[in-house]
Amino acid sequence: MKRIQADDIELDIERVKHDARTTNEVLSEEDTFLLSNLQAEAQRDISSLDNEISQVQEHITQLQDKLQALLNARQKKVEQSSWIQVGLAPQKKIPPEILAEIFLSCLDGQPTNVPPQSSSSEIPWVLCHVCSHWRVVAISDPRLWANINISSSEKVHKAAFCEVLSRSRNLRLVLDACQVESMPNIIDIILKHRERIQSLSLPIKFTNTSLTTKLSRFTKLTTLSLVYRHKSNNFPKPLSPFSLPTALQNLRITSNAPRYMDFRNVGLSLQSTAWAQLRSFQILSPIFINALDILVILGQCHMLSKCEIALETDLRVTLEYPQPITVPALKSITIYPEWFTLGPFLGSLVLPSLTDLVIGPNMQPKWPQDEVLALIQRSRCSLTSFTSRGCCVPSNLVLPLMRAMPDLTVLNIETSISRPIPYEVFNTIQVENLVPALEEIYLLIDNPKTVLDFLEGRWSEGKNKGIQRGTIYFRKEIEEDEGGVAKLQAAMVANDAHITIKFV
Repeated sequence: MKRIQADDIELDIERVKHDARTTNEVLSEEDTFLLSNLQAEAQRDISSLDNEISQVQEHITQLQDKLQALLNARQKKVEQSSWIQVGLAPQKKIPPEILAEIFLSCLDGQPTNVPPQSSSSEIPWVLCHVCSHWRVVAISDPRLWANINISSSEKVHKAAFCEVLSRSRNLRLVLDACQVESMPNIIDIILKHRERIQSLSLPIKFTNTSLTTKLSRFTKLTTLSLVYRHKSNNFPKPLSPFSLPTALQNLRITSNAPRYMDFRNVGLSLQSTAWAQLRSFQILSPIFINALDILVILGQCHMLSKCEIALETDLRVTLEYPQPITVPALKSITIYPEWFTLGPFLGSLVLPSLTDLVIGPNMQPKWPQDEVLALIQRSRCSLTSFTSRGCCVPSNLVLPLMRAMPDLTVLNIETSISRPIPYEVFNTIQVENLVPALEEIYLLIDNPKTVLDFLEGRWSEGKNKGIQRGTIYFRKEIEEDEGGVAKLQAAMVANDAHITIKFV
């Protein structure tokens, strides 16, 4: 019965809701009473829910405040951890003297550019912008500032150059000013520090002798490089003779002039006490030196061990020198001659210590066989390295050369105009056991089988490792002999020989 009444009430409520929303009829007293009760109940429920919402919002506010406090506390700990991490970084534990060695290693032997070409990334300048401690370490280590390259000719050079010199303190200086177009800004400064300069590279205009005349005042200078600058199309004028520093050991002279502008008077003083202790001497094309002049100089070079020269091209008469000039300590000589000069020049020398001979390049087809053999016989030297560039050594003359050089370890004959060395030559070398110490070759050979037989013969002797390095050249048509080339390559791999094969 109660269930029926409850259902009836629910039906009445639904009916009243429907009529209240959809019609404008006057409600009965029963319907009005029912709606009033429903209204009162809804207001009570709203008030109760408002209370609960207020409580939840208050709780949410408390949680948000707590969350913000936690976030702020975390941020402070992150910042604390960050600076603690910086304080405990590995570089903080490096002593200043070790840090200075690391800086020097970063420089890797390269000069310090003045002014820096890119201050944001160039060593050692960038080291001065990391932190105050690194700046102090970098500036206080003079080794970072003692190898100087003046990179352009801006007026800022003088201040920057003086600053770097100050940082280098009293160390010996290596100075390269070859890129400087105008010297007046720094020439006086260079002269003030001449007692510290150990190595100097200078641009010298063909008509400018303002500094070359003062080179003898650089008493500690051991290495000098002169670059003769020339911009016009006129042939350069010769320099007045200048003296060299007495302590000089290495001299290099070259030029930026075009190859056709052969410069034949470098202004060297032919008689000088400086020649007596010179160890290395280079005069590079397009600068040429008169062959008679170089003989006068070489006659004074008692300690010279390396020489590279371009001989005067206009000397078209036979050199007449009373007696051959002996250069007792000369071990390596490179000559860039014209052939009408080379023969008499070689005939005027005795080189008892010679081990490395390089001749060329020169496009004349004649090979001075007699002069080379005479030099070796007269000097009684023991050549270990022989190179011929830009000239043709006939295959029938290779054997006499090998017989004259029993201690040879490196053989390099220019391939551009040479003819391939045939099997008969290598067979004779093997039969006579010529150049048994040969380890490195650069030769043009007729076919893969020729060189394979020769190499395998050397590898099987057991006295040494045989020929292990070099380059073997074949003519283009040999590429078709894929089987022979493949066998040669396999044999070289099996014997751990680092020899390159090329086709020309």
